[in-house]
Amino acid sequence: MRSPLPRRRHRPPSVLAPLAVAAALCAFAAAAPAQTLPRVRTTPAPEPAKPASGADGAPPVVTLTADEVVSHIGNVTQASGKVVVQRLDMTLRADLLTYDQLSDTVHAQGNARIERGLDWFMADRVDLELTRDAGTLTGTQYELGARKAGGHAQRIELIDRNRSTAYNANYTSCTRDGTGDPDWIISGDKIDIDTSTNEGKAQHAVLRFLGVPILAAPSLTFPVTAERKSGWLPPTGDLSTRSGFSISEPYYWNIEPNIDATLSAGASTRRGAELAGELRYLQPNDLGQVTAYLLPDDFSENHTGIDTTRGAVEWAHEGSRGDWLTYSARLQRVSDSAYWVDFPNQMPSLTQRMLPTDLSGTRRFLPFGDAGEIAAYARVERFQTLQEPPNQRETDGLSVIPVPFQRSPQIGVRGNLTLADQLRFDMEAEGNRFDLSDRPQENNAIGRINALCSAGSASCLTPLDTRVGGARAHFIASVSRSFSSEWGHFEPRLAINGTTYRSDVADDGTRVEATRWVPTLSGDSSFSFERQTDLFGRELVQTLEPRFLYVLTPRRNQFALPLYDTAPKDFNEVSIYSTNEFTGNDRISDENQLTAGVATRYNDAGNGRELLRLGIAQKFLFSKQWLTTSNFQDTSDQTPPPYTRKLSDLLLYGSSSAMEHWSFDGIIELDPFRATGSGATGSSSGDSGSSAADTSGGSTSTWTVQRAVVSARFQPGPFKTVSLTYRFASSNNGSSGASRQFEVGGQWPVYHQPPRANGCGGTLYAVGRVDYSVTDRRATYAIGGLEYDAGCWIGRALVERTSTGSQQSTTHFVLQLELNGLSTLGPGSLTLLKDNVPGYQPLRNDAGGTTASPNSQ
Repeated sequence: MRSPLPRRRHRPPSVLAPLAVAAALCAFAAAAPAQTLPRVRTTPAPEPAKPASGADGAPPVVTLTADEVVSHIGNVTQASGKVVVQRLDMTLRADLLTYDQLSDTVHAQGNARIERGLDWFMADRVDLELTRDAGTLTGTQYELGARKAGGHAQRIELIDRNRSTAYNANYTSCTRDGTGDPDWIISGDKIDIDTSTNEGKAQHAVLRFLGVPILAAPSLTFPVTAERKSGWLPPTGDLSTRSGFSISEPYYWNIEPNIDATLSAGASTRRGAELAGELRYLQPNDLGQVTAYLLPDDFSENHTGIDTTRGAVEWAHEGSRGDWLTYSARLQRVSDSAYWVDFPNQMPSLTQRMLPTDLSGTRRFLPFGDAGEIAAYARVERFQTLQEPPNQRETDGLSVIPVPFQRSPQIGVRGNLTLADQLRFDMEAEGNRFDLSDRPQENNAIGRINALCSAGSASCLTPLDTRVGGARAHFIASVSRSFSSEWGHFEPRLAINGTTYRSDVADDGTRVEATRWVPTLSGDSSFSFERQTDLFGRELVQTLEPRFLYVLTPRRNQFALPLYDTAPKDFNEVSIYSTNEFTGNDRISDENQLTAGVATRYNDAGNGRELLRLGIAQKFLFSKQWLTTSNFQDTSDQTPPPYTRKLSDLLLYGSSSAMEHWSFDGIIELDPFRATGSGATGSSSGDSGSSAADTSGGSTSTWTVQRAVVSARFQPGPFKTVSLTYRFASSNNGSSGASRQFEVGGQWPVYHQPPRANGCGGTLYAVGRVDYSVTDRRATYAIGGLEYDAGCWIGRALVERTSTGSQQSTTHFVLQLELNGLSTLGPGSLTLLKDNVPGYQPLRNDAGGTTASPNSQ
């Protein structure tokens, strides 16, 4: 599976070791490749300029210069010494040349060189008909400038401007100077090159890497320009601890300039035959891709399900009609609940076990001109929740996840209107239908685990999910007035939130029917002051940016209302200045409080670049808060105790790039009143207004870190980066259940070999990332390996370990060989590194995404 655009791979990483599997590759000689997948173009590539036809005007002028020129009777001219012939964009240089003006033919020898556009040819002798761009070159070297690739040939026949045939020839993108053979090279009895169709074809061809034949074919094709072309891709392999070794043969189909597809068929040692495909399209107003994977008959011992046909499908689409209508679709589905365990690399990295179906559209209207707009929207959001397979051995309850509520549908309208550029009105009206269609599967999984627990320890029993769906409608309106100046901004706002519920009938026969109205008054003010200063020998501009937000929201008893789409907001520099501590519309926190904070920035006076940013913020409560982020899920008959402190947790944040090559970023949440001792009661969840705590009765209070995320990155140059991130989250009852995680990753050169005579030296890079949980004492994710850039080829060897449970993981071994300008054997690892290694830079940037591949026929 893939995340929506930008595109991701449609299958696990590929493995192909050219030296080790040369014999296997030769078996696929009848079918080899064309080109790895590029990105779909927004517009077709422009065609090269065509020379003017002689029939429509005067023939092109031929210019000849030399040290000595002698003209003979019969319009024959001989030239010697630094001879240069020019016609259109073609230049011919030689030591000795004969030019027949009547036939427009030249015969040159002695250091003869033809330069034509980006291409050039060097030969011992040249016989060339200028009118047709046709002729014969003997003892030839050549280079196709679009790929910076070429080779040697005994003879080259130039057929016309775009076509040529080389005999007893070879082809490589490695430097061809020196006595040694290039690191990789294709040789053949005959090589046909056609730049108009972007195809080179070698007859009786052999591909050698480091002198070892790794592919032989009666006919081998390859691209000769940067454009895409249809054809067979290299056989790709995959090796994992779950699926064993698999090999497949993909075919790339360049259907149209804006539509392409990749189809592949293969087999796995543990799972049998497999099929895969991807279709990508780009229209003026729409773009998207469809990916599918199919195992017709999975005979793996790891899979014990009744249905042995397994697969996955994904569709991602975005579109618009002008600026008045936008729509999107995202669909991900798999065949069974065990799919994410067996194929973790096909699943989205953030939601491996909750696969969405999300269809949405928005229609904009402008009835007020530039003063405001109205937007009507509709959405359907559903999920496929993957619970653990029946043979899962873990019984700690972590293998079951609560299913999310699904919207089917969500329909609403929102709008805004500004009067006299001062008074602004905002409105939103929306209706939702929520359901839990996956709840039976969740309870079945809970029942299996509880059955295993009852035979051992009853402490791992998990209660069944008793939530029910329902309908909800809400209306939100606000009026605000903005006062601004060069040094400050103030905006008072009055808002009203009305919500009505009608839930489905619960298991006990009850249902919720309720309506809630909550007004909110707020005033947001911010200021900005500047001064010139010096720091560490630099001229800087320092800003001082105080901000104050007052919020008054009366208390409403909401504990009996359903919870459909509500969760606490993350505690950060943005959410601390919000009027509600929750996302969604099911809970609105009662507040009578002032949020005060100040930030300062140091900017370079010359270029304005931010070098240092520091900030601090805290909430001051004028009355107790009844609905908090720690008790909002409480459904008991008794009202939970309120938050009685006068201060919230303290937020510290900052970032810096003042040190050359270094960057730092961090956020720390401190609880100034964490109570310790026998008289302490209550706890703090780490969010403002999170719970009650009584610090009386002989207890003491200390500054306690509730949450922290601190990161540092060192990047002294290209392809050199190391980053370290530390994450800490305290539990509600102290540090005993705290979560601590380290993430370290980067890319760094560890060895360099100067270029040899043929130009192929190289640099070895170490690359990887490890996520380590101190709490669990294990690596939750790890990828590491080596990349070797030899200039004309890149080799990669990687190992990826993905955790699929507290006691199980899947390991992939990835080998890749990338022949610059020809092929990528074992595609997939480059996307793997870009998606998972922070700061990773690809060793080779191909702007067109058109890495080529050999194609045997």
